[in-house]
Amino acid sequence: METKKVSLELSGRIALVTGGGSGIGKVISLALAREGAEVIICGRNLTALQETAKEIPNSIYFSLDATKPAEVESLFRATIETFGRLDILVNNIGGIRQFKEFPDLTDGDWQEAFDLNVMPTVRFTREAIPWLLKSKHASVVNIASVSGKKVGNWNYHYCAAKAAELNLTQGLAGYLAPKGIRVNAVCPSTVKGDGMWERDIKNLARQKKISVEAARKHMEEGVLGKIPLGKICTPEDVAEAVVFLASDRAKFITGTAMMVDGGITRLL
Repeated sequence: METKKVSLELSGRIALVTGGGSGIGKVISLALAREGAEVIICGRNLTALQETAKEIPNSIYFSLDATKPAEVESLFRATIETFGRLDILVNNIGGIRQFKEFPDLTDGDWQEAFDLNVMPTVRFTREAIPWLLKSKHASVVNIASVSGKKVGNWNYHYCAAKAAELNLTQGLAGYLAPKGIRVNAVCPSTVKGDGMWERDIKNLARQKKISVEAARKHMEEGVLGKIPLGKICTPEDVAEAVVFLASDRAKFITGTAMMVDGGITRLL
């Protein structure tokens, strides 16, 4: 499915998408580019970044480890200074590596969840602020999760980290609003087709000692049973919400968490 251009007037704007080489981040990067933005993508996987950059005219890619502050700083010195400003920051880096019940989660698992989901947002936003201040259209969009609002029976460390990211979004929105910078979050439900979807299926297969195909069917049925709209979220659904929040169509929206969840959290 291809995200359609809806004339959100992003031509000439500079966008940085973290984790922009694959999965949701790649689809967000492509969507911003289709709306006219010049896109910078970064992440760990150099090959994925190079392949995605081929699909985006005039894009720049930068391989880094977002858990290392010096590498984040290097990105801004090496690329953002070239443009002299930044208009859009999409904090998309996140996820989990361990899929466990609460008693099995170690201190290391908890620390890693916050290192992957909270601290990259802190670091990239901190480095971006001086450049966003030079823009008349400054917008930060954090990719959070419904897990930050609605806790399930698994992944307590991930849920807590995403809740922290939502709290940080609100705090930054208040702090940066007088400076002309909007900060919002997009909260997808389970996204079919991204890296976490496939990892969760494999983890479920291991946990229940069933085949991957059986786990896939079990997961799809379980997810669909919770969604009033009767379909599973896609990366394109997330990208369209991000592009809207980054545009001037959302110029009076800040500090919000947009739920892209098919109605799961409608009662919260």
